[in-house]
Amino acid sequence: MKVSFNELQGMGRKAFIGIGFSEGDAIDAAEMVAWMEAHNLGGVAALKKGLDHLLQEGPAETPELIYQDSDFSVLDAHSHSILGNASLAVELGYARARSQGLSVTKIRHCHNRVLVIGYLSRLARRGMNVTAFWRNAHDPLIEQVVGFKAGHPVP
Repeated sequence: MKVSFNELQGMGRKAFIGIGFSEGDAIDAAEMVAWMEAHNLGGVAALKKGLDHLLQEGPAETPELIYQDSDFSVLDAHSHSILGNASLAVELGYARARSQGLSVTKIRHCHNRVLVIGYLSRLARRGMNVTAFWRNAHDPLIEQVVGFKAGHPVP
């Protein structure tokens, strides 16, 4: 079945609101899934893989800032999906990189990490080089790395 980007984004927004996301987070999450799907990066498959966990989560909490210095931040996502936590963390990293020239933002205790790629694309479109990596929490240990050149919308 073929679905347009706008249809997928609209359905996603409604679904995320239905499971308790705020309007802004629902719009962001739906856009990330649709963006990844539009670029053949498996957004729907990644969402499907983590959907059971996403449905069992309690109300989304804002990521908690655990540590920060001039160019490094650590946030705790409280075992929630990256879809409800990434926008704030990514924007924090972006703001710090704009002011300091470099920023490292670590998000602990989150799942659906692959879906952060859509958020990172936004930063690249705004003129920033971005590199991200993560490891899964179970065997076999797999590390994934993604990078964007400034101005390029795809990794």
